Amino acid sequence: GLSVAWDDRFFVFLYILTKLIKPKVIIETGCNIGFSTTFTALAVNENNNGCRFYTMDIENAFEPDWEKAAFVKYRGQKVNFERLKTMPPPRALSMVPSDLRKHIIFLKGSSKDILPDLLESNKDKDVDIFFHDSEHSYRNIIWENMTVFPYVKKDGYMLVHDVDFNSAFKDMYHDAALVLGDSLGIFKKTDMDGVVIKKLNSPAD
Repeated sequence: GLSVAWDDRFFVFLYILTKLIKPKVIIETGCNIGFSTTFTALAVNENNNGCRFYTMDIENAFEPDWEKAAFVKYRGQKVNFERLKTMPPPRALSMVPSDLRKHIIFLKGSSKDILPDLLESNKDKDVDIFFHDSEHSYRNIIWENMTVFPYVKKDGYMLVHDVDFNSAFKDMYHDAALVLGDSLGIFKKTDMDGVVIKKLNSPAD
């Protein structure tokens, strides 16, 4: 199950953060086959506090040859290729151990189609952790963060993976955030007015 990626500090950070703050609501966009999702779900399982962990993706939008996948070569991650080779073409969450799946609410589709209704339907439950890991275009990063930001509780976390792809994270959060390694952006929402709302008025900005 978790024989892969324990040496990846980004996944381990997600596990530790989830363990420490014991969130009640987590939203992840872009789960892919489920590396980050697995580490988050492991902590959710251990916390055992009724957390609702939502994740979403377009189910068949994956690289079919994982040994040549750019993120594996770039990050140097250890991937259980033998397990992948025995599977059908990779699908969303296909690497998540079966005993952790019960802690994950998977929503099939794009964040643009899912997030607005999901946030509205759960508006009485503040989001503790938001993790962007879907399409890393400048516009989509801005849109997702600005859409979710008002629903994140004070002292909640906005996380953005692959911030080195463009300047969206820096343009939103400026010096109020930090970057783990060179790619995981971390912003703690200590101000309810918000850096995002102050600095950017719309996704077009």
